[in-house]
Formats: sequence, structure tokens, C-alpha cells
Amino acid sequence: MKLFKELCEKAGEAGFELLQGDIRSNDAITKSYRDYPASGYSVRFILGDLVVPSIELKTAHTTLHRYSLNNSIIVIVNNIYRTRISRQSYK
Repeated sequence: MKLFKELCEKAGEAGFELLQGDIRSNDAITKSYRDYPASGYSVRFILGDLVVPSIELKTAHTTLHRYSLNNSIIVIVNNIYRTRISRQSYK
């Protein structure tokens, strides 16, 4: 939970919004972290007025999701953060 809160703080500073609620609200962050993935939904961030989510976080519930995670590309951002990007997003 602590890392997710830090992610939301950094994303908010960079101009992203949490699609599920106010990115500055601890209640919205907690609800997004606990409720959405547990229900099979993705946590989504948007940048500015873009309707299409810019970032999507989800758990692997299907064979296709697991395949996507297992065949993802590791990306290092600013020589600090390490994340995975699915190949379909990379194309």
C-alpha cells in the first residue's frame, strides 16, 4: 500500500489523475488499491483531458494476462524506477 501511495503522489505531481477518484484523497487511493483489483478491475491513471487511460495497473486473472506479464519488457525510468511494459503496449 505504501508504494501505491507513493506512486499516486508522484503521478499526481506529474499531472496524472486517478480515474477511480481524487488522486489527492487518501480514501480514494485506499479504495482504488484494495477494492478494484480484488474485484477484477484495473486501477487507471489518465493524463490531462485524455479519456483513454494512460497507465493501467491490474492483476493477472487470465492465461492471457499471465502470458503478457511473463513476456513483458523491463523498462528503467530515470535510472531509478524499474517497471514492466506489455509488448502490445510497446508496439
